[in-house]
Amino acid sequence: MSTIAASAIAVSVGTFDGVHRGHRQLLAAAARRAAAAGLPLVVLTLDRHPLSLLRPDRAPRLLTGLDHKLELLAELDGVARTEVLVFDRPRAEQEPASFLRDTLAGELGARLLVVGGNFRFGRDGAGDVSLAARLGPAAGLDVVGLPLLEEAPGAVISSSHIRRLVAAGSLAHAAELLGRPFELRGQLGHRLDGAGGGTPLTVDGQLLLPPTGAYRVRAAPLDPAEGGSLEAAAELSGGVVRLRAPDRSGGARWWHPGAALRVLFGAPAPGTASPVPPASAATSPADRASR
Repeated sequence: MSTIAASAIAVSVGTFDGVHRGHRQLLAAAARRAAAAGLPLVVLTLDRHPLSLLRPDRAPRLLTGLDHKLELLAELDGVARTEVLVFDRPRAEQEPASFLRDTLAGELGARLLVVGGNFRFGRDGAGDVSLAARLGPAAGLDVVGLPLLEEAPGAVISSSHIRRLVAAGSLAHAAELLGRPFELRGQLGHRLDGAGGGTPLTVDGQLLLPPTGAYRVRAAPLDPAEGGSLEAAAELSGGVVRLRAPDRSGGARWWHPGAALRVLFGAPAPGTASPVPPASAATSPADRASR
């Protein structure tokens, strides 16, 4: 993250895992508020889920890795740039007033903070929108808290809810809330073809996988220069992802071993999905802040 403020900005802060429809609505509203104030909008996102530091045993698998998340944020209209906040132990112990005064206003030059209504910050998640609004003026910071997007009355679109959907195999519903198909990224173990037991895809262990089963997918290299996309099958078992190209690919060369791919998931094969578990009524401040 920048250490010296070059000019005044508006900022929106969050983990933004998945960059789902709720995040995009919030950031679109933040961009409008920033434009009205004559300020560029900067998105400040965390480099990890807070629970990976505070409670590793409770840290969720993620919908998007950091690079993927930054790509999605960079695509949004009205976002001038994205800064990454390293969430380490000193940051976790920073008092709410210091975060507003020293980090947002001091280091970033923020004059306007636009966040969702569930925003939490500072040591032990002690800060919320109400506290930020009270402390903000002393730091020269206007604070705006916005309502969260709901898919139905009382049903907020959140990263944690989408994670439950993916973990249960409800990928169509997850895609609806994400605003795009669920996607995994990884590296090919060897040349992709239709033979044998499929090609292993090495996936970051922090990423969430759908449940065991067979899925229809569309795979494409992250580097467009390596070729276009193709329909394939993905088989998940024991935390291992294997890709199989259609038999009609014959002996064609589908990318090289180690190629970085994006894999967009369609519907699971019949019988592989399970019901969605209910949301837990009790969540930690860090978990609420990261939705």
